[in-house]
Amino acid sequence: MVAANAMLVVKGALIGGCMIVPGMSAGTVMILCGLYGVLIGHISGFYKSKQQFLDAIKFVIPLAIGAIIGILALSHGLEFLIEKFALPVFALFAGLVLGSVPLVIESTYKKPVIARNEAIPNGPPFKVWHLIPAIIACALVICFAVFSAPETEVKDLSVTTGIMFIVAGAITTAAMLIPGISGAFLLILIGYYNTVLDAVNTFNIPILALFVLGAPIGLFVAAKGIGFFLRRFKIMSYMAIVGFLVGSVVGIFLYPGTYDSATNALGIVAAAILFVIGFALVVMLSKFQKNKEEIFKI
Repeated sequence: MVAANAMLVVKGALIGGCMIVPGMSAGTVMILCGLYGVLIGHISGFYKSKQQFLDAIKFVIPLAIGAIIGILALSHGLEFLIEKFALPVFALFAGLVLGSVPLVIESTYKKPVIARNEAIPNGPPFKVWHLIPAIIACALVICFAVFSAPETEVKDLSVTTGIMFIVAGAITTAAMLIPGISGAFLLILIGYYNTVLDAVNTFNIPILALFVLGAPIGLFVAAKGIGFFLRRFKIMSYMAIVGFLVGSVVGIFLYPGTYDSATNALGIVAAAILFVIGFALVVMLSKFQKNKEEIFKI
């Protein structure tokens, strides 16, 4: 039990660190850690019985502790790296996101089983119409990136800004459960990323409290919605996730802040190398993921 909780804290730290990285999807990391379907199942069914509630609490608490550790550990360093080496850093994030696409596709279309020298289908066959949800999801993310809002400067809290921080918290945590969607990137799109990151670094309790207040709302709504679609529209959901992943990569390079620093020749070469490293790293890690067909099972 202690070892299992310790591992949940470690995985939570990885997820928390990714939550504040623009372009990096915490949902993708959950897939690689084998937590995705389990977490959604706990959140969406915690109210059904006392035992399910207790199981959800036991699972979520060490994960949340790890996430807080990851956020605090990475926030200062990330702010410095983005300021000095934006292009290489975002290129690494893009590679990490794109590298998870093969894992999702492999989970969607299982490889045929070879028996008696004959290939027996082990999953649904690919059809052209399966690309439609992927294209729509990809286009939505790109549109968000193109029409992102300017950064909002919050000097004093008011009722309006307070509500916006609650909404931002709900949106960010909901995005955490959608593979391919970066909660931090969504914060950039609605113009609250720098404000929230600065609040973490300076321990601005009022802003952080409002942000955290929206988290349970986003988690519950997203878990129920995602759980419904994964059960009822499996192929469409999986392919939409692929679209979100690809769209996030495109969105990273469309985001103007990507080119704020290190856009010289050396920076471009470093960005290309880090992109390949990020992609290869996730692909290699996914090879160790057992039961790939179960990663979305709820």
